[in-house]
Amino acid sequence: MPDDVVEHVAKQVQVPASELGFYEWSGSTIEYHHSQIRTHPRFSHPHDRGGARAAAGRRARRPASGTAQRSSAR
Repeated sequence: MPDDVVEHVAKQVQVPASELGFYEWSGSTIEYHHSQIRTHPRFSHPHDRGGARAAAGRRARRPASGTAQRSSAR
């Protein structure tokens, strides 16, 4: 990773940049951290259930405002 990215991430997680190299990028540590991120109220990932794709699908199924809906009774 570029140094400026490492510095930015280090500031976000409040650890020295030199410590990021010791992070466990596989196993239970990262799985736990992913679950914490995904349950954060402001996080939305397009591949998660309820994420951007699901929201887009819900919008696509809504009838456009001002359009007449067909009646199923004939």
